[in-house]
Amino acid sequence: MYSLNAKKQHPVFLFINQSNMKTRLTLQVLFLILFIHHINYGQNMQIGIVAGGSFSTARGDLGRYLDIKGVPGFLSGVQIEKSLNDKFSIQPELLISYRGYRFASDMYNTYTRNSLLYIDIPVLLKYKFVENLSFEGGIQLSHLLTTNLNINEQNLYNFSLVAGVSSMLNEKIEVGARYVFGLTNLYSQIDISHYYTDFPMRSREISTSPERFLMFFVRYNFLSIE
Repeated sequence: MYSLNAKKQHPVFLFINQSNMKTRLTLQVLFLILFIHHINYGQNMQIGIVAGGSFSTARGDLGRYLDIKGVPGFLSGVQIEKSLNDKFSIQPELLISYRGYRFASDMYNTYTRNSLLYIDIPVLLKYKFVENLSFEGGIQLSHLLTTNLNINEQNLYNFSLVAGVSSMLNEKIEVGARYVFGLTNLYSQIDISHYYTDFPMRSREISTSPERFLMFFVRYNFLSIE
């Protein structure tokens, strides 16, 4: 039998108790402010709040050598859409996202959840190809705020590619779905023997473990600036 030797704590409580959270947020907020200024803030813009759900998992070595299961999550934040012309717009966002995955923790088919709390900054190019229906794609920077497993090898920053579709139901409400394809490994080479005993692959180092997740969202535009 093999077991997990990691301290567990609910990530929401860890998030509340972190004294250095302001330091961790500085780069992300500064990046977003500078980007908004660069796209000429104050003209042809829509500002909205967004909330939704997600389903995430991990791939690569982590998925090949461990029994990985996806888990549901949630997200919320703000979006700013700046029109470039009748067809194209650019959309930076600032999101809080709670996601993760489950993996087998013993031989009796029980699972341990690795819950991850991120700040996500997607920067998307949006193309309106028919009335009220748009395609969006771009990049996303994610910063890990906290996790419920004490894994020192976990990377704090992740880069991803994003692609999705969205539809305006009316002037205020938009719905959409996206697929996020992680480019950065969640971990930097985990020796499985650190976390398991009597595991068949315990000498194997997991070096490739990008995340993947599907998200669905609803956006409410509360401010329009012409």
